[in-house]
Amino acid sequence: AIAVAGPQVEDWLVQAVAGLPEQALVTGLHAGIDAGLLLVTHGVGADRYAFRHPLIGEVVYGGLLATERRRLHEACAQALVDHKGGTGSSAAGYWSELARHWQVAGDVEHALTAAVRAGTEAELAFAFETALARDEQALGMWDVVDDPRLLSGLDRLALLRRTCWAAHLAGSNDRAAILAQQAVAEADRAGDGRLTAVTRAELGYALWMAGEPDDSESAYRAAVAMMPPEPPSAEGARVLAG
Repeated sequence: AIAVAGPQVEDWLVQAVAGLPEQALVTGLHAGIDAGLLLVTHGVGADRYAFRHPLIGEVVYGGLLATERRRLHEACAQALVDHKGGTGSSAAGYWSELARHWQVAGDVEHALTAAVRAGTEAELAFAFETALARDEQALGMWDVVDDPRLLSGLDRLALLRRTCWAAHLAGSNDRAAILAQQAVAEADRAGDGRLTAVTRAELGYALWMAGEPDDSESAYRAAVAMMPPEPPSAEGARVLAG
């Protein structure tokens, strides 16, 4: 249970995932601590458990059968849901953990929803690398579920543009350029002239930041050419400013 829920696990989560009677749980934890495998940190109202060395946890996790892993990850996800977290400063971590557990448990629909929420919360917390990782996780599951737009509250183009911006903020400019190119292709399929122009301007910015000024200029000029001149719009102004 600790290997699946790690790296540091509060006692309530250990109990919920292990599914053992309290005395059996205490006996098992004492055995792990006495053997030098586990460390315990005493806190106000809760203790935290972790492996003395991360490699021990990796060995324990690697020894689980696939069915055991799925069951334990599902138990972790359900325990987190029942615990009703996901607010305040810890929201990004909470939703990231939910996304991880649901995905390994095989519940891709819940995993997609959690990953998108984790990306939102991480960006609000200025944790841009986490936001990028969670948005990319959501993109990786997009084609696996039946109705990703309903589950996520976004269409694929909106998620691509958001992920591209997260990549910029995380300092991953080459990755941002790749995502911007995917966004352009998605906008082209949608057939919205204003949107195709906006995404090309965003590609121009991504290419500029990635150190490709000539390709950047080409993308910006294409964006200006595609932007409908009437009616005047904020999007058109941004394209011209770029």
